[in-house]
Amino acid sequence: MSIINSQRPIFLVAGGTGGHIFPALALSDILLSTGYIPHLITDPRGSKIQKNNSRLVIHQMLLSGMGQGNLIQKSIGFLSLGIGLFQSLWWILRFQPQVVIGFGGYPTLPGMVAAIVLRRLTVIHEQNAVLGRVNRFLAPWVRKIAVSFPSTLGLLQKQAARVEPTGMPVRDTIAEVRKIRYQPLKLQGKLNVLVLGGSQGTRIFSEIIPEALSLLSPQLRQKVHMVQQCRSEDLDNVKRSYLRMGVSCELASFFDNIAEHLASSHLVISRSGASTCAELMVAGRPALLVPLPSAMDDHQTVNARWIAQKDAAWYIPQKEFTASNLATIFQDFFSNPTTLVHASEAMRSLGQRDAARQLVELIKRFIETSNKGEL
Repeated sequence: MSIINSQRPIFLVAGGTGGHIFPALALSDILLSTGYIPHLITDPRGSKIQKNNSRLVIHQMLLSGMGQGNLIQKSIGFLSLGIGLFQSLWWILRFQPQVVIGFGGYPTLPGMVAAIVLRRLTVIHEQNAVLGRVNRFLAPWVRKIAVSFPSTLGLLQKQAARVEPTGMPVRDTIAEVRKIRYQPLKLQGKLNVLVLGGSQGTRIFSEIIPEALSLLSPQLRQKVHMVQQCRSEDLDNVKRSYLRMGVSCELASFFDNIAEHLASSHLVISRSGASTCAELMVAGRPALLVPLPSAMDDHQTVNARWIAQKDAAWYIPQKEFTASNLATIFQDFFSNPTTLVHASEAMRSLGQRDAARQLVELIKRFIETSNKGEL
């Protein structure tokens, strides 16, 4: 008999940004595939992302983050947190979840605080190489702390006994890319470059990358194929720049076949958020990582440095992400393409394809131990 009682749900609590909601959804897919119906507590952003999954029970909080700016905005933010707390208390009392798992982001705070107050089994999952602010606040009070990176900054020594290295759950479509062998850059072939990034990432990429390619010789430019995510307002200008230089390209503000592009890429240029890093590691594709400077607690820099230290990626601070530096990097790849192959192998060695299942196993062991009164 399974340890998890399908009549009592498992609650997942996540902020609505991709880095928090995607691992929660990856875990929910595994739970659903084994016959259990998880419940997701999230904000309007998270509700919108998962709207196509009709089997997942969604509880939507009113808030989408802490209030920023003036006193009135901050007051509204704290009020929404209070409302979220009462909503979460009601949902937990009504549905009696066996365990409540938090994935970070401010919307996680009221849901996890409610679970702690009601003395439910609690787990937090940290996606980054540095503990986020909400998870840092919750860490002393929860029963288990699941981490994606082997060494996570911000954890206290006294919390070590509760830490479980499960890895970062990724989407099944990305996990399938791991089965596709990395194809080395051929002497007469094209360098397939995949450029990813949200609205805070694609603007600088749209400015710097075309300029960098313009510094290459015409012969090298013709050996580059760009698949690039751009803001809608930048699409036409970037496309004109590439076509003028003789660079083949495929541009879009959003790719619904990202796994296909990832599979065929020789190099990925992107920010270094937790979800992106995890997907690159699972897929085994080398990357040039440019951390977002404004990321909370500079966690993207910590992520990028950790991966770069494993020789799986190249880390460039945004202030050093210039056209001349990037052009030099491209030239180096053409001169010595084996560096990309070695990086892909190193990246693949870091990936944990079964992270979602590992997290499920942690939950099962946790519930079983609790039922035996051993916690």
